[in-house]
Amino acid sequence: MSLVKGGAGLIVCWAILWTVGAASAREPEPDTWPQFRGPNRDGVSRSTGLLAAWPEDGPRELWRVPLGEGFSGIVVDAGRVYTMFAEGDRELLGCFDLKNGREIWRRDIDKKFVDEFGDGPRSAPTVDGDVVYALGSNGELAAVDKRSGEARWRVSFAKRFDAAVQRWGYSGAPLVDGERLLVETGGGDRQAFAAFNKKTGETLWTAYDGVPGYSSPIAVDFAGKRLYIALASQMGESRNAPPKQQLVAFSPDGKLVFKQPAPGFLVAMPVFVPPDKVFVSASNDDGCRLYRLKSRDDGVVLEELWANRSMRNHFNSSVYRDGYLYGFNNATLQCVDAASGQRQWGKRGFGKGSLTLADGKLLVVSDRGKLALIDAAPAAYREISSFQALQGKCWTSPTVVGGKALLRNQKEMVCFDLRK
Repeated sequence: MSLVKGGAGLIVCWAILWTVGAASAREPEPDTWPQFRGPNRDGVSRSTGLLAAWPEDGPRELWRVPLGEGFSGIVVDAGRVYTMFAEGDRELLGCFDLKNGREIWRRDIDKKFVDEFGDGPRSAPTVDGDVVYALGSNGELAAVDKRSGEARWRVSFAKRFDAAVQRWGYSGAPLVDGERLLVETGGGDRQAFAAFNKKTGETLWTAYDGVPGYSSPIAVDFAGKRLYIALASQMGESRNAPPKQQLVAFSPDGKLVFKQPAPGFLVAMPVFVPPDKVFVSASNDDGCRLYRLKSRDDGVVLEELWANRSMRNHFNSSVYRDGYLYGFNNATLQCVDAASGQRQWGKRGFGKGSLTLADGKLLVVSDRGKLALIDAAPAAYREISSFQALQGKCWTSPTVVGGKALLRNQKEMVCFDLRK
């Protein structure tokens, strides 16, 4: 919105802002990225007016700061940046100034997770109101004051839910909806998922029998119902058999709305395809599925529309735009027609990268730190610009907010100015 001079103009502007805020109480402000994969958890940025192309050495770098190990996503709210990282034998939640990258505070969350594929935290924090919610790799959940960094409450999944740490650590990002905070806990005795009172940490409900997974839930509205859609795992028929995957949905009071067998080993999040479809993609040759939600008197059921191997998301999810899905089919960047499941184009060279949709284009970061600007169009692959933004392993999706792109690897975090 452009600035309007004069008292009357300011009054009109404030009236418009108040009306928009009142009409969309669940919607965060446009200049925030308060949770994993953005305002709506769909990998889509609200930033507009971005550069149509970049200089050969990339857009202007605003700052670059050292950062400990980890794959945690970067979230932004009210001029502050939040992410998790490891230092020494601990996992920390850090708060940084968006203008210059200066560290403002840090808070101890959990003991450091050590793994052959990379140490440190996996989960992205979630900002809601004046609180940041952070989940450590070993199942320590904390609510932290976003200004001071002081902890308001903490919950240990092992102590409260008798939960065991999964093979690659807790990875799901907390979901805030209304007064509820939803997390996959992986606890026994119908405690695979839990909803907490976001202010106190009190358990409101638990649901489902399953083993811990690595995905994050989403919240959608369908046929007048609020649904929490998630991926769940159940033990296989034998001890050595892989877990059986399920696509599940819960109502806000914890009731199971539907349960649908899902393909393969699922890490990437479900992708909601408005107004009534859900896309899921496995990391193995079981491939992907598109389901339609159908409302009935006795609840909601799923209809499978198509299934194939055109997309095999590993640990980073696809994005949806104008009838097409863009994502990584293992190590190939790919465009798929959402209506038919047919592949439109593919491009290798990014490894198992990740992507964010911003201003009609894809920002794609390779698993070795190359950042590319690509047309989000089904006709053909067209790379507009690219440069080496980071070195080493980069498994974290780009955050694009307020015309800025924030990226990280295992050693540092960097911010670029994408504005014209």
